[in-house]
Amino acid sequence: VSMIKEKTFYGIKCDGCGRMLPGEWDADAYYETKDFIEEVAIDSDWKKFRGKHYCPDCYQYGDNDELILRDGVVIMPEENDWE
Repeated sequence: VSMIKEKTFYGIKCDGCGRMLPGEWDADAYYETKDFIEEVAIDSDWKKFRGKHYCPDCYQYGDNDELILRDGVVIMPEENDWE
């Protein structure tokens, strides 16, 4: 009887630059639920737009609180998936 058990964990990768959401000590963060990893991302200032995730290095705020992605896409506040 094998005592090896398989378990699924979730991480988030930035769709802008490919960087993984960091956890403690800058290691990649992996958590047991999608909801929890998204909470961690929100707390880490990551943004989600149309199912894609963006780290703080891949967006900036414009004069009207819109997000401007690294590739030039502009997201108005009401279009943001996360508050």
